[in-house]
Amino acid sequence: MAESTAYECMSSDQQIVEKAVKLSLVEVVIGSAVHAIHLPFGGHILSLNQGFFLTRYLADSNSRFSAAKMVMEVSSVTSVMKALSPIGKKLGPMISISMQGFLYMLGVLFLGAGLAGSMLGMALMSVWAFIQPLVTYFVIYGSDLASAIAYFSKKQEGILEIIYWVIAAKAILAASVPLMLRFISSERIERIENKIAAMSAPKRDKKQRGVMAELFRPGFVLSLVLMISFFYISGDEAIVILWKCLRALAIAFVIFFLARNSYVHKFAGYLASKNKAFRRIYELSQNAISQISNLK
Repeated sequence: MAESTAYECMSSDQQIVEKAVKLSLVEVVIGSAVHAIHLPFGGHILSLNQGFFLTRYLADSNSRFSAAKMVMEVSSVTSVMKALSPIGKKLGPMISISMQGFLYMLGVLFLGAGLAGSMLGMALMSVWAFIQPLVTYFVIYGSDLASAIAYFSKKQEGILEIIYWVIAAKAILAASVPLMLRFISSERIERIENKIAAMSAPKRDKKQRGVMAELFRPGFVLSLVLMISFFYISGDEAIVILWKCLRALAIAFVIFFLARNSYVHKFAGYLASKNKAFRRIYELSQNAISQISNLK
């Protein structure tokens, strides 16, 4: 009860920082566990975690507009924290966290801050984890990716139907999260969250995947094998296939490099200097990073 009273006394900015810090700390633990055991679809698990937190935070809002504002601010601060972090990926998580927050916000704006709005928000945000890799691979392979998808879809007519069912299943699972939260006491959830967050405080992961290691990720290697198969079946000459593969590898290298490069941090600072609204988010993110750095 004392904690609740102290929390209510915080300013709006302090509340946003506290929420973003807790979301970021728990994400670190879950993300580390996912990567440690090489669990596939880790991004989908992290997206559900973000939605879980945003749904919990809706209880602190009085209207759909204040709830939507809170959702977008917490997601924005958490995403900018990724850019300010000295290690790890930056660009990819920034985009995913901010876009998922935006999609969740749309659900709240359409149906309100109650159960219906949170369920719609969860369903909408669950789709982004499928869209972002597709956009990344389209940048890498260009229009050849669309041709390959069309070709393999015709050869395996049921594959698109399976993909649609997977997307629908995840959306249903995500939409069920607000329902499940109604059957678990907030005190119990908070105790678990605090324990998980505490696990991340003293650890500093020094082993980071390099850019070259990203090129050997199973997902990227599989995409390259499938594209080579498509080029071969399409009748492209060996030299053309080699050129397309080298081009894809070069583009992928640049994307993976930028995803970790400190330029993202500098660009965030540049935007902050030019825009009043972004400056506030940037300063809140710096405050949140400072809080995490001072944890013992």
